Amino acid sequence: MSTRNYHFQFTNLYRFGFIKGHNYLTSDNINELNELIFSPSNDIISKYENELSNFTKSGFIKTFAAGRMAFYLLLQSLDIRSNDEIILVGFTCSVMVNAILRVGAKPVYCDIDINTFGLDPIDLIKKISSKTKVIVAQHSFGIPCEIEEICRIGKNFGIYVIEDCSLTLSSLFKDRSVGSFGDGAIFSTDHTKPLNTLIGGWLSVRSSNQFDKINELTKKTKTLVIEHQKRLLNQIIYESIVTNPHFNLKSFVLKTKKYSLSKLGLKRNLVFLLDDFDLPSNKTKSNYAYPSLLPTFLARLGLHELQRWSVEMFRRKEILSGYIKILNTYNFDNYIPKCYSNKDYNIVPLRFIMNDSIFFDYKLLNKYFKTEWFWFKKPIIGSSLNLNSLYYHHGSCSNSEKICNSIINFPCVINEEFNEILFELFRKTLILK
Repeated sequence: MSTRNYHFQFTNLYRFGFIKGHNYLTSDNINELNELIFSPSNDIISKYENELSNFTKSGFIKTFAAGRMAFYLLLQSLDIRSNDEIILVGFTCSVMVNAILRVGAKPVYCDIDINTFGLDPIDLIKKISSKTKVIVAQHSFGIPCEIEEICRIGKNFGIYVIEDCSLTLSSLFKDRSVGSFGDGAIFSTDHTKPLNTLIGGWLSVRSSNQFDKINELTKKTKTLVIEHQKRLLNQIIYESIVTNPHFNLKSFVLKTKKYSLSKLGLKRNLVFLLDDFDLPSNKTKSNYAYPSLLPTFLARLGLHELQRWSVEMFRRKEILSGYIKILNTYNFDNYIPKCYSNKDYNIVPLRFIMNDSIFFDYKLLNKYFKTEWFWFKKPIIGSSLNLNSLYYHHGSCSNSEKICNSIINFPCVINEEFNEILFELFRKTLILK
């Protein structure tokens, strides 16, 4: 996220993004987080992991500095080797692909189901080979994929199924929560994800033997250095101020001085874990250990987020209902993805998704919403490399490629005070015929 994108809001009355900052944190909360940087506590990590286990009911849990690192360790625990194939959607982020490449395996891309934006079971059958060792079933934007059918296919072929819950938390398919279907699951708590600890994530597995192996693999895993953690705390404070659609300039200046926020500490390449969007070459030294464990202070922040989740979950579902109500009012109901009205799905939205941009005034969309943050505008986002170098071939995922050209995202992570403004601006972007 660039400084330019943040500061766009200084000259615009309202512009909605996809990050909800931690403006609920008190000075005492921030002081506690700061203290935990210098005095880490295994008790807090254990408490957070136990809370996550109780919360998701998805098995044994281990936290990391990123969901992609959890994925990497999960693959390692399965003894994935050279020439093994991992199936994932061609509608994802390059960090997932690079985790596969790091263990020496080959990514194989499966198309998405146009009704769920998740892994398509029909195309999945076509992509399975004798080398397939893992299926990654991505739940997109808060919408569960056809996970029961995917798990049935995995069981029939003897293939391990990992649920990718990075973009989905607490959504239900047939009254069962995502993350509880597969053999294992990964979650992300990056600042654009359902729970926001700025960076972070976790894995869950059902097998105690596999979990023991994961713990053994992580014995020598490091955490982020203190200077990096301090920059992360700076970013948390910064985002708590500027991610409101309309923030107070005076408050921004005062808090910047109070917490001594520096431009150095907020440089994107020094804060976020960007080195693994493109697989580092032998000549490139990463700015952090890969994988890295979750810092204690972010586990404490995660406990704050979990405490607020039940209310936040309800609020996001309310926002989703608001979008749908507006579209129904203007007879756009035929263009709303079917999953939103399917009774098998109980969706806690991360973003509200429409797959056809022709019904929106893109100039107004760009004025009122951060269209540069729309997911996914190409089959694999985040990489500066040619997609062929990531084993993706044009035409291999036709649904993904078609939807990438026209997808529209709307935020569901807005503070209650902005609801009516959000819906008013949403109405303005519609092209009424």
